[in-house]
Amino acid sequence: MRRPLRTARIIAALLLGAAFLAGCDQGSRRPGGAAREQVTFAVVPLPLSAPVYVAAEKGYFRDEGLNVTLAAYSSGKEALTAVIAGTAAFGVTAETPVVYAVLQGAAVSVIATIAETDSSTKIVARKDRGIHAPEDLRGKRIGVTSGTNNEFFLYSFLLFNEMSSREVRTVDIGADQIPGALLRGEVDAVSIWEPHVSVLEEKLGDKALVFHSKALYVMSWNVVSRQELVARSPGTVRKILHALSRAEELIAANGEEARKITASAAGTDLRILARQWNAYTFNLSLSQTLLLSLEEQARWALAGCCPEAEMPNFLTFMHAEALTTVAPEAVTLIHE
Repeated sequence: MRRPLRTARIIAALLLGAAFLAGCDQGSRRPGGAAREQVTFAVVPLPLSAPVYVAAEKGYFRDEGLNVTLAAYSSGKEALTAVIAGTAAFGVTAETPVVYAVLQGAAVSVIATIAETDSSTKIVARKDRGIHAPEDLRGKRIGVTSGTNNEFFLYSFLLFNEMSSREVRTVDIGADQIPGALLRGEVDAVSIWEPHVSVLEEKLGDKALVFHSKALYVMSWNVVSRQELVARSPGTVRKILHALSRAEELIAANGEEARKITASAAGTDLRILARQWNAYTFNLSLSQTLLLSLEEQARWALAGCCPEAEMPNFLTFMHAEALTTVAPEAVTLIHE
């Protein structure tokens, strides 16, 4: 007579436990009851990351059935490293880290460009170190983060001004440490991007001198993932792009709201961000121009380390299928 009572108690306990677990999981479930996919997105606190911040803040990722966690990194190089290591499923980065990753054998995949600018990366020099013109950089210590686009910009700037990297003393410094190194006088100049440039100008005052040329370099900000993840989860890639497409529509329609969201999420002074905003173009794309930029930077990188090595086929590291499905007009990359 006791066995049925014991069985009933076990069933009741199991039902109570199931109800408890369901209640704990409600935050990660969609209204229809289906669990949201958990995704970590490596983001860099720059204005270029605005579409990611907007998509997260406005719930566009959530609308796609994704529970996206943003993980902050100080540079695209670090964000890409997190993606390659599997710490993040997606990330944002400029072209230079992609080039180095491919040359080092990483199976990465560029799935879209979300922003571009020809006015973000600049050289900030100290006048009190005798720097008043580009040629005064000869022999000076210049802070740069190796493997990032500020390294490539420095190379391009020196070449444009008839100098070579051998004529300056480059100092490899983490992106988040570069501003402090210049302020403390540990280096004479730095190659860095906004908003760090504007912050340094304000803090150095009359001691600051900024070098830049729009003709030198157009920086693209790209969403990247691992090739195996893209092949395994094409639906997730499309969902990410759908959310980012909606974010870019909001940016175009309501720049003021987008700036507020970005300034808050990136920890950037809204006043500085508003002043820079028009320097950025937010337009979801995957272009032939990006492919050519990757190849150009690869030639530069190979010349510095291994001139006899073969040029990789960067087309195999660009994934056009997802964006072609989401926004076919955004793909101008010549593929297949």
